[in-house]
Amino acid sequence: MAPASAAAIAARLRARLDVLEQQRAGFGELYAPPHIITQIDAIKRELALLLATMLDDPSPLYEQLWNRALSEPPFMLLLGRCLRERAPANSAWTLRVIAGLAQLRGNGAEHMREQAAALLQANGGALEAAINTALAAEASAPNFRMRLFNLLPADLANTQMMNLVLSSTAPHDFGWDLVEHLLGKAELRLPISTPVAADEAVLARWITLHALHPAEQRPTLDAALARSGLLALGRIGEPARILRNTTPFIEDQRLEPALRISAIE
Repeated sequence: MAPASAAAIAARLRARLDVLEQQRAGFGELYAPPHIITQIDAIKRELALLLATMLDDPSPLYEQLWNRALSEPPFMLLLGRCLRERAPANSAWTLRVIAGLAQLRGNGAEHMREQAAALLQANGGALEAAINTALAAEASAPNFRMRLFNLLPADLANTQMMNLVLSSTAPHDFGWDLVEHLLGKAELRLPISTPVAADEAVLARWITLHALHPAEQRPTLDAALARSGLLALGRIGEPARILRNTTPFIEDQRLEPALRISAIE
């Protein structure tokens, strides 16, 4: 939608809203007919969604809607739709909206849960960007991030956690906490490769998943890459972690001898 047409639509909505507000005022706040109140709320939601596409930074819009969204689920869904259109510059708002949608998905009415789940999936990219921004600024506590992952649908949470495990931006302790969390996800299919520019921390976390996850995908790994992971683990891991994580490679009779030997180098 071109900016001019969006502005024109916004102006028409604003004019219609002014008329309805005048009608409501004429009846008095307590006596306005329900259909007028319903129309006012509908226009406000439509106008908010339109403004989200027009503003360079819709953070003030999120702030304005947030308190109402906490008590009125339709407005939390509205924030999810606004987020789908354009994420605010302040990543904290993205994380708050995602958390609100996740809670609505778990505790809302059935039709609300379905809409919230769809919006969570649609906003996966915005969530990943917000998490990376928060990590870079150290603006989001690990406990909050783990609570958020626990609220999300399993497939979305697993994807986000795996992306962080394979990212060099993940703080050391948090990255390993994510590995331990993912090891409990028996249904998870592990990536058989790492990002091209993976550093030693990423390689060590990746090889640990393949060492300890019940899926046991070790025979599918590229031997050279697996060796790189084992060597990285040996260089940066603590002794107890190295022993725990290399033993499955040493004992796996399905693997080439050279790879098993590299686990003890």
